[in-house]
Amino acid sequence: GNNLISDIIKFVNENYSDTQLSVSVIAEHFNVHPNYISKAFKKNVGKGMLEYISEIRINAAKKMIENTDEPFEYIANRTVFSNIRTFYRVFSNIVGMTPGKYKVLKKK
Repeated sequence: GNNLISDIIKFVNENYSDTQLSVSVIAEHFNVHPNYISKAFKKNVGKGMLEYISEIRINAAKKMIENTDEPFEYIANRTVFSNIRTFYRVFSNIVGMTPGKYKVLKKK
């Protein structure tokens, strides 16, 4: 039930930087079937697990953009996006603007 979901959320928050993190890895960790865990997660959280993982990674990227002057390649890498194009696409989808625009807005 809900305890499982909050455990999953905690697990994702602690392990988002693991490149191997996936629905099947999470399912295995909690000893449940991937389909079951996907459905339960979506029902409780209102979004798919992979979407959630992406959001956690993008939130981490946003913090890095706000607090460091690291290049986007470095940030994409640290938040385990396979390449800079994927990072830009996912960032723009979730945040509604490019990392560059975000940086300009957030830098005081």
